[in-house]
Amino acid sequence: MYFDSFYDIRLGEIYKKSQCIEHECAVVNVLSSMLTHLGYQKCLENPRAWKKNHRTVIVCLSDDFSVIKSNPAAAPEQWFDSHTIIITDNHMPWPTDYEICVLPLSYFGVFNYTPAEQHYNPTHRFHLSINRLDTQRLLFLLEFTKQANGIQPVIETDLINFNARATGAEKTSQDAKNSVSQCWTQLQTAHADLSTWYEQILPHMPLRNHNVTVEQAHISAYLNLVIETYAGDASIAFSEKIFRALVTPAPWQVFSAKNAVQRLRTLGFDVLDHIVDHSYDTEQQNNSVNGHNKIASFISKGIQNYHNVRQMNQTVLVEQCQTAAIHNQKLLAKMQRQWPADFANWLPQIISKLQ
Repeated sequence: MYFDSFYDIRLGEIYKKSQCIEHECAVVNVLSSMLTHLGYQKCLENPRAWKKNHRTVIVCLSDDFSVIKSNPAAAPEQWFDSHTIIITDNHMPWPTDYEICVLPLSYFGVFNYTPAEQHYNPTHRFHLSINRLDTQRLLFLLEFTKQANGIQPVIETDLINFNARATGAEKTSQDAKNSVSQCWTQLQTAHADLSTWYEQILPHMPLRNHNVTVEQAHISAYLNLVIETYAGDASIAFSEKIFRALVTPAPWQVFSAKNAVQRLRTLGFDVLDHIVDHSYDTEQQNNSVNGHNKIASFISKGIQNYHNVRQMNQTVLVEQCQTAAIHNQKLLAKMQRQWPADFANWLPQIISKLQ
């Protein structure tokens, strides 16, 4: 069943039009070549790390660099030692013992594209698309089902894709059910109150109740619930998921790191503040088991935002979404044009640090 092209996200429009993966790889290759010439050697145990004498350099783009932290139990400012330099597009909101070299902000121009779907015509409540399975994502679906009062209302009123792939080796619906069951075993002790909703969703795994593209679903829902790859309280990392939402004329919320929406504002993007209440953006991730409180609060705010959007004048809503999308499309196009010169000016400073 997973042979359907829908499940190959790299065939999606944003990947094809922006070629963001190719651009990311090109930057990583330049940095890798630079490090090699400077005498650094790649670490066998960590393909993103390079070493020379006592110094370590980590190159991590798009992914949150917290996933490769050398000291997982430490506070974020002590994830790495003082001899480590991180080269990244992530944003860390406070000082660290290690040094962070952030790419020019125009790097996000690698996500520049204009979706073919530009006509917002909502027919469903939420659009939710989750393309991997882990405890947090399963917890999200369970809480979403709970607040919707059951899986049947979700199937009837929303556009849902929860492909239930934990390993990537799943090929059949039974494989997907088995993966969800295994994932639930890690949650059931701490979240026994959600067992009713687990029993409801399991027969529907993998869940996909529509036959449209992600882009078509985006412009067909009153509110898009964007689940970013990473959600924590420290470093902020963005992927194609949020940039797709930014350039599509439709309302959205993003489940991401704390203050991720504020970071987008700082970068100059229109986050539809006049339409969507993003107060969930300040929620802590680690204040409950598996971040359950943050998930519950996010979904609750989403329901409120849906009702607010639903009550807006349709013509005004469409116009405001279109204005925001065009603004964001122009901003990404500007970043893309600026990126080559910005990178050329930035690189010599990094080389001097690594001599």
